[in-house]
Amino acid sequence: MRLRISVAALALFALASHAAPAQVRLGVGGDYIFDNQGAFELTLAVEGRLARRIAVEGRFGGLVTTTSPTLGVPLDFGLRITPGGRTYFEALIGPWFFFNSGDAVRGHAAFGFGLEQRHFSFGLELGGLTGSNAMIGARLAWRI
Repeated sequence: MRLRISVAALALFALASHAAPAQVRLGVGGDYIFDNQGAFELTLAVEGRLARRIAVEGRFGGLVTTTSPTLGVPLDFGLRITPGGRTYFEALIGPWFFFNSGDAVRGHAAFGFGLEQRHFSFGLELGGLTGSNAMIGARLAWRI
């Protein structure tokens, strides 16, 4: 019995990823929404590692749209994969809140990919908002 417990504990210890502190990124982004509208965002992302190359993240901040200027709050949750080297892939989903707009809450889903350095990342994001068409954007972020 002790041998089984010892083997199970050793297996869990070997499979567990080393604890890494949460990483925080300050980001800026710009999107073109295919209903002739642009959006600019300032976001803060908090990322926690699940495994060596897989992390979960929460991203929130503020945004302003260009056509009939509207303020909003983007709130996304996602999964970020860094397969090796400097590339990353991420999938995001969450509500975006808009003020002074007919659709106060819109669903957002996106797929992003890009390059990252130790303190800096740049990428593209393809997705969409409910009540609108598809959107494409660029993201720039710094680890803080």
